[in-house]
Amino acid sequence: MVVDSREVAKGECGDLVPALEQGLLYWENIPDLGEVLTGQRAGRTRDDEITLFESHGMALQDIYTGRHVLDVARARGIGVDLPIGE
Repeated sequence: MVVDSREVAKGECGDLVPALEQGLLYWENIPDLGEVLTGQRAGRTRDDEITLFESHGMALQDIYTGRHVLDVARARGIGVDLPIGE
């Protein structure tokens, strides 16, 4: 289990409430995506593990991801530029 932000997830993640209430999951054991990406906390530790990413639409992550996808597409010469704001 990984969330984009523990603080945001605490207020907006109703999907996790049953597991939290039953003691099957604890906030302190759920890493933020940034912690996993920077190596501060582990994501998967084995190839057969599955990671559930609970996203809450963090705008900064959306912007960063969009920019990365655009850069990769342009570098590979794929995709179509669309007119925006014309």
